[in-house]
Amino acid sequence: MHIRPPAPYANGCVKVGDTSVYCPKAVLQEQVDIWSKWWVATSSPTPSAIAIPENIDLPKDILVQQIRTAARSFSEATSSIDLMHPRHINGLSDRALGCLVGFFRLFEATATWPKQEQCVITTLIPKTDGGLRPIALFRTVYHVYSKIRVLEVKQWAMSHQGYQFNNAQGRWVGDSTWRAQIRSVLQSKKHHLEFLLDVKKAFEHVRRNSVLREARLQDYPLVPLMASLTSYAWPRYIGLDGLLAEPIVGSRGIAAGSAFATFELWCLLRNAISSMQIEYPRSTICLHVDDLCLTVVEDTIDEVLVEAKGLVDMAYDEFTVKEGLPLADDKTFVIATTHHLATTAARVVLPTATAADSVRRLGVD
Repeated sequence: MHIRPPAPYANGCVKVGDTSVYCPKAVLQEQVDIWSKWWVATSSPTPSAIAIPENIDLPKDILVQQIRTAARSFSEATSSIDLMHPRHINGLSDRALGCLVGFFRLFEATATWPKQEQCVITTLIPKTDGGLRPIALFRTVYHVYSKIRVLEVKQWAMSHQGYQFNNAQGRWVGDSTWRAQIRSVLQSKKHHLEFLLDVKKAFEHVRRNSVLREARLQDYPLVPLMASLTSYAWPRYIGLDGLLAEPIVGSRGIAAGSAFATFELWCLLRNAISSMQIEYPRSTICLHVDDLCLTVVEDTIDEVLVEAKGLVDMAYDEFTVKEGLPLADDKTFVIATTHHLATTAARVVLPTATAADSVRRLGVD
C-alpha cells in the first residue's frame, strides 16, 4: 500500500478583504520548507553517502516467538500508518511468521528494505516551549523489527553507559540532581557553578557517517545500525491538520520516533564526553538526550571560573566544531552558589548564557 497525500482544498493564502484567512496547505508548505532546511532534504532519493561496512557478522536469526512477543508488547494506542496494528502480526500463523523471519534475514544481509516499506510519516507535535517537534511514524513491519533488534542495542548501552548517560536503562533523570545535592551538603564551603546547555535541533544535525564511525569504534551492533541509518533516508511525508505533503528525502539527521535514535546520539557523543571527563576529572558531566549539564566545584571563585571556562570551551569544540551540533543560545543557562557568581560566569565564560537563580531540571521539576 502506497501513501499518497490527499488533494488539498486550498491554494496558498486566501484574503477576504484585508484579512488573511488560515490556509492549512500554506501552513503545511511552510513547515515542509522549515524541516527541509534542517534535514538538508531533496524531493527525490539521492545515492546514499553512508559507506556500508564489509563483512559484517549477522546476528542470530530472529525467532518466531520473538516476533510474537514484540507484537504483543505494543499498546492499543500505537499509531499504524498502514492500517495494520503491530498486534495484528501476532495473529499470523507460525508458517507466515517463519517467512517473515526469512525476509528479515534478507533485509539485514543486504541492508535494504523493499520500496513498499520505505515510507515514513512525520507528524508535527506541539512543544510546551513553542514550535513543533517532528515524530517519525514507521510502517508496522519495520516497527516490529525495531522492537526486537533494539534489545541488542540496549545491551550495548548497559555496558557502555557510564554515569554521564541519563537515558540508560535503570537510570532516572533525577539521578544527577540528587548527586549534586549530596555534594552541596558535603562541600558546603566550596563554590558551585553549573552550565545547562541545549544542543539545538540535535537529531536534525547528526551526521549519519559520524554515527557509523563511532559505532565501529565502540562495538555498537552494526546490523541494527545499518537498518536504522537506512530508514532515515526513506521518503518522509510531513503531516499537519489532516494533510500530507509531497515526500522529501533528508540527507542529514536521525529521527525522533525511531527506537534507536537516543542510543545513536549517545554513541556519537560518548567518546567526546569521555574525553571531557578525562580532561576535567573533578567536574561532573551529564547528558540527557540533547541536554548537557556541566557542574564545577572548586575552592575559590577564580578556580571555578577557570575550570568552567575550559570545560565549556571543550564542550563547544567537541560538539559544535567536530560534530556539527550547535548549542542553542536561548536555552543556555548558568546557576551558581550566588547570583553574583552566576552573572560573572555568564559574562566571562559564556556570554550567550543567561544567569538564573533557579532552573527546571528535565524530568524533576
